[in-house]
Amino acid sequence: TFFHRMPSQVGLAQPLYFAMVVGVVAAFFMWMWSLAGSSLKMFVADDVGEVIRGPFQYFLLFIFSPVTVSVMVFLKAGLIHLMLMLIGGNKLGFEATFRVVAYGVSASILAIFPGCGVILGVLWTLFITIVGLYSIHETEPWKSVVAVLAPMFVCLSFISMGTFLLIMGLK
Repeated sequence: TFFHRMPSQVGLAQPLYFAMVVGVVAAFFMWMWSLAGSSLKMFVADDVGEVIRGPFQYFLLFIFSPVTVSVMVFLKAGLIHLMLMLIGGNKLGFEATFRVVAYGVSASILAIFPGCGVILGVLWTLFITIVGLYSIHETEPWKSVVAVLAPMFVCLSFISMGTFLLIMGLK
């Protein structure tokens, strides 16, 4: 219902700000959980530097999260929109796709739950994005699924190939 009623031609700023706020809150909670985990590891770890590096990496993720979220939303929306254009599922233009992707970031708030919260957030984001694209572009469901999953598989393939080539080059 949300995506059927969502305006698709009023600008990118509002959904981008929403995604940034939710992304910053999620990054903050991931940092907090890393601090809680590192305080427990300190009692059993041999290397204190290792205990400190984890929370420091999450702190950097938190500090740069507004920029990271912005870039990722634009990049993800661009790739998904390109796929929609290639398979003929684009009816309302890039702004509609961008709004769906930006509002789909809302599921990352599940990072407030330790352990599986981030994984559940990623899966729920995929679901929200697929349903949102299907709803706003009024396209067939399979086109939304392909538009969301195909860029992920291409990116994972490149990462896997790069990792394989790196490992083979090191031997």
